[in-house]
Amino acid sequence: SYFFLALSFKDPFRWLYAYHLPADECTERFFNSNLCSNQNYITLAFMLLLDLVLFFLDTYLWYVVWNTIFSVGRSFYLGVSIWTPWRNVFSRLPKRIYAKILATADMEVKYKPKVLCSQIWNAVVISMYREHLLSVDHVQKLLYQQVASDDDGKRTLKPPAFFVSQDDAAFNQEFYPSHSEAERRISFFAQSLSSVLPEPVPVENMPTFTVFTPHYSEKILMSLREIIRESDQYTRVTVLEYLKALHSDEWENFVKDTKILAEENSSNFGQASAYGQALAQDADKAESKMKTDDLPFYTIGFKSAAPEFTLRTRIWASLRSQTLYRTISGFMNYAKAIKLLYRVENPEMVHLFGGNGSERLEQELERMARRKFKFVVAMQRFLKFNKDEREASDFLLRT
Repeated sequence: SYFFLALSFKDPFRWLYAYHLPADECTERFFNSNLCSNQNYITLAFMLLLDLVLFFLDTYLWYVVWNTIFSVGRSFYLGVSIWTPWRNVFSRLPKRIYAKILATADMEVKYKPKVLCSQIWNAVVISMYREHLLSVDHVQKLLYQQVASDDDGKRTLKPPAFFVSQDDAAFNQEFYPSHSEAERRISFFAQSLSSVLPEPVPVENMPTFTVFTPHYSEKILMSLREIIRESDQYTRVTVLEYLKALHSDEWENFVKDTKILAEENSSNFGQASAYGQALAQDADKAESKMKTDDLPFYTIGFKSAAPEFTLRTRIWASLRSQTLYRTISGFMNYAKAIKLLYRVENPEMVHLFGGNGSERLEQELERMARRKFKFVVAMQRFLKFNKDEREASDFLLRT
């Protein structure tokens, strides 16, 4: 600042301060000689103001430079720099789940940390599978699984190889699709736990919070007609085709899940599945028939026009194109997280209410979730909703 601002301003300041314009040369029409005689001081004031502005800008620039240097150094120390791999961010994830999510200091720990961490991690992975972000193969690679131990008659939990894959170059497996939503969520989850977090408290002691979302006229749940029709007269691409191209891996997982559901339904009615019928024929015809039978699934997401199948396609598309439905669906994960943490932190409660899956346990978990978290949707046009909007809102609030 001294060499580029103050030093360069010294000589012009001295010359302007000593300069005086003769009065007879000032012939300004409106201000007479006032403007001309003080011209040097006016110029000097503008130059001082400019130098002052540049001085503050220069000070702020140096603040940004040193703040960046300090932040980069701090990031390298914590292992959270974007220029280097997140240092052991996945291998440290189980320990960080145990230390930063579970309130182990206030709970009576009766199980090994691996057991408690496995419940949290498996729930995260399964939730992404239910949203069709992961395939069955990916889920099997990411889950904690029970395997036979060296001790006779005992079983132990085997952590997924995913936790050590980052540090071991020998692992060449795909745990999730590259550049996918699943990768973003898992990376964000691991990176957030690597930062400084407040000490966790038990769910029973956590503060109650409410999320408020306004709604006026936005579409709640897309209809099947809106999904499969062309967007406008100038394009032949439907909303569903666009979403399929944008989320190809998720659509593939959705189709596989729908096919399994369709086969289970057909088996319940005593009908042979398409796969079973194909096996009874020769290989060429079997493959041809399978492709023909699967064509509706890959085109519109269902083969039967039953409401439960069409609704699945509508939900899949709405979750990826409708802001309101995606927002509410995402925020309601708070309730699921509270139930999960409450169950993990209180293992004796699970036995008291009859074990996992019992109705009494689900009621207790629901009670705690409702006590700690509420979601308010302010539908300003609710009284003016038509039949479709009312059905969509009822379905949204039920789910």
